[in-house]
Amino acid sequence: MSFRVMGAVMKSQAGKAVDRVRSVFSSDSGHASRGPADTPGPLGLVAGGMVTFTETMFILRSEESAVEYPGSNKIIGAHGTATLQGQSLHRYYLEDGRSTIQVITDRSGKPIPGELKLFQAFDEVDPATGADWDFWMSDEDGSIGLDQFQTRDGVLYDRAWSPGGGRIPPVRFTETIRPAGNSGMSSAMVRHEAMLYKRPLSDGNGAEYMLLSAVESGGGAWVEIQVGVDLDPVLLEVV
Repeated sequence: MSFRVMGAVMKSQAGKAVDRVRSVFSSDSGHASRGPADTPGPLGLVAGGMVTFTETMFILRSEESAVEYPGSNKIIGAHGTATLQGQSLHRYYLEDGRSTIQVITDRSGKPIPGELKLFQAFDEVDPATGADWDFWMSDEDGSIGLDQFQTRDGVLYDRAWSPGGGRIPPVRFTETIRPAGNSGMSSAMVRHEAMLYKRPLSDGNGAEYMLLSAVESGGGAWVEIQVGVDLDPVLLEVV
């Protein structure tokens, strides 16, 4: 089986466009302003609302997963939506600037079992040349779409979307990110060419994921790598 080794480059200026969407919604009052457009979505999650994570689930995974406990009483600064393979993708961006709750729902709007995840920023790459982009996006052996992905420290992940076989094209979708109602920020359109990878954790701890995405927004293009874990909706409190 083929795979690529990830290179860490944390200097992309283009990537800051999404960072701004994630991080500018802070409020001294403890909640971002909630406007008429901030209608609660799946599990009651809403831009301008607050969530608390049960720390136990992160303690159990702490020795084998790179995902960190995001803390309690975290404000949701923005809500991203997209259509993903006929289903609805919801991303709730926390104001810590690095954590995102992701929920996928069916056509009726109900959360799909096993499709509640927490992703955190892992790396960001700014390809400078055509060869750099080929490393990620080449039709023959671009890293985004290969059957396996390996991090620089040797951790190996298998493709979660259409596992096995050779490289497949990345999944394309366009995400609309809307800030909390009265934040004064405009919506952002973000185009993704993405692939999800996973590896099993120890018994009872689910899986760890790597989400690779070639991103285009605001006139810039870069590659985002996010690490994620499954969330138990019972252990996620929406305030």
